[in-house]
Amino acid sequence: FEAGYNLARINNFVYFDTNGVPKQASGVTITSAFVQKEFKLGGFYSTNRVVWQAYDNKDVISLPTISVFSSLFFEYVLIKNVLKGRIGANVFFRSRFYADAYSPATGQFYNQKTRQIGDYPVIDAFVDLKWKRAVLFFKYDHINQGVPNDEYFSALHYPLNHRIFKFGVSWIFYD
Repeated sequence: FEAGYNLARINNFVYFDTNGVPKQASGVTITSAFVQKEFKLGGFYSTNRVVWQAYDNKDVISLPTISVFSSLFFEYVLIKNVLKGRIGANVFFRSRFYADAYSPATGQFYNQKTRQIGDYPVIDAFVDLKWKRAVLFFKYDHINQGVPNDEYFSALHYPLNHRIFKFGVSWIFYD
């Protein structure tokens, strides 16, 4: 089990207002706390992390109040001392908030107060095969696209990636 608390005070915070004009705030205070717990039952594993955030200047910055990450998988030995396998899913969720909008003309993110995004889980399914230092992986990102709704955005008017199947090899080399 792990828990933590963070208090950050940013003086002379520079941001882009709702018109995309640069501004400076005298200060912003952001408070956050998290809890994280890992569970193991036989070959089943679960890692869960919940983050709470609060801030004092809502005209300057907007953050989700709650963010959750959870990973649930089953690990098994396919060939003793040689090959391990994992099958599972990752879930990411954040509460509604006024995410920044993006201006391609200036290449900057700026504040907006017209539409909130969030309250949408993103689920990824995966299968990993680990042999010594190499991992062969198969991953289906955003498997729940469109369920329960099509409100999946990373920034205003910029949707998250659609469903996509990925596969590859990750190999750790020693220096």
